[in-house]
Amino acid sequence: QHTAHFYQTEVEKLLIAGKVPFFVGGDHAVTIPVVEALHVLGEPIHIIQLDAHPDLYEEYEGNYYSHACTVARILEMEHVATVTQIGIRTMNPAQEKIWHKYRDRLHLISAREIVEEIPNLEQIPKTASIYLTLDLDVFDPAFVPGVSHPVPGGLSPRQVLNFIQNLQGRLVGMDVVELNSERDINQQTAILAARLLHEAMGFVVLSRD
Repeated sequence: QHTAHFYQTEVEKLLIAGKVPFFVGGDHAVTIPVVEALHVLGEPIHIIQLDAHPDLYEEYEGNYYSHACTVARILEMEHVATVTQIGIRTMNPAQEKIWHKYRDRLHLISAREIVEEIPNLEQIPKTASIYLTLDLDVFDPAFVPGVSHPVPGGLSPRQVLNFIQNLQGRLVGMDVVELNSERDINQQTAILAARLLHEAMGFVVLSRD
């Protein structure tokens, strides 16, 4: 909790200074304090989660701030207007219970619904502020081996890169998480993670010119 408070405080400073924060890491729990910090923007925030898993456990092995509980904690935040989950390929009854609790604010686009491109998100206003959290296991393991919990049938890098481009100047922050270098092959997962951040940063810069 001390570390989470530190992250939140530092992100708040960046946001107050007019910066757009980007994060890369391992555990998806890092997203919780980052999204908490977005309250300083004083506006509703729409979260887009690209992930194979919904991360909707109320608690996991006694930990309310586990990576498996990330979205459950985010949905408790008043400044979060909606959460759109994209690429989900697994959900159990415990997570379905939380999903139904927040169904008015929680939208799901499963991987099987995405034939070619990720569809437009009609539930998010065109001018809304968006925070994008990207768990690398959203990709098919054939493209991205360096994750801890791979699930077959995921998205392709091109689908996700095109989707990020379509967000353009609406991003107020982004993270790329759950990189496991011990499982990576020829650094292909690390290279893709860097490419995703590079592309997203470029779109933010272009939108501000």
